[in-house]
Amino acid sequence: MRRRTLITGAVGAVGALAAAGASPVAAASSSSDPRRRVLHVRPGDSVQAAVDVLADTAGVTGDRSRFERVRFLAHQDTLFADTTALGSFDRQYYRGCHIEGDVDFVFGRGRAVFDGCRLHTLDRDVSFRPEGMVFAPATARANPYGFLAVRCRVTSGAEDGAYKVARPWVPSYETTAWPSLVVRDTWLGPGIDAAAPYIDMREAYPWQTMRFREHANSGPGAVVPAPENRPQLTAAEAASHTRRTYLGDWRPYEQR
Repeated sequence: MRRRTLITGAVGAVGALAAAGASPVAAASSSSDPRRRVLHVRPGDSVQAAVDVLADTAGVTGDRSRFERVRFLAHQDTLFADTTALGSFDRQYYRGCHIEGDVDFVFGRGRAVFDGCRLHTLDRDVSFRPEGMVFAPATARANPYGFLAVRCRVTSGAEDGAYKVARPWVPSYETTAWPSLVVRDTWLGPGIDAAAPYIDMREAYPWQTMRFREHANSGPGAVVPAPENRPQLTAAEAASHTRRTYLGDWRPYEQR
């Protein structure tokens, strides 16, 4: 049994990754604010190990960033899947990872594929709804692809219907963003609000005007009682939302 390595966002995180048998990383450091631990990871190649990343936010930038069997553990803003610049369409690939949190815990403008990952929502022990959202993409308008979740499982430690699948993030410093998310061939558990799985972050940017689509999902959270609240891809459209179309000439999913 492989020993797991815990990364907490401290400066020593580079050494922790190397000890876990992962490829070197260009940078890993904590936030300048000591009250907020932020782990910045820029892989030169990939992270493939039994690694736990425990930080307020794990920020990933750079093209061809690859993570396998990594657990990202936090609450709000767990995984910041970002790009190096507004005009960069940096590609990220996550396979067999466990990502958990509560509010917008997978967010950013990166072109990211989540392949066979578990996305787990936490019980916040609050009286209001929703308790949180899984995704908050902030895709650049010029980028044809944002987040793709394929063959994933969305599980929950919260009550039934307590979580939304996503809300669009249009940052105040980047108001041209056009968030993109496709969830397909994925099991959505009872923690997802099946009747209204999307919500606005700001009234000025309603989710209905964003690129949010689903295809061939299953589970109690995938039931479609109100079709207008769950835009679906046609079979022809779904053919354009695959690992290959998102990642282009980079095919990490073919490597074992």
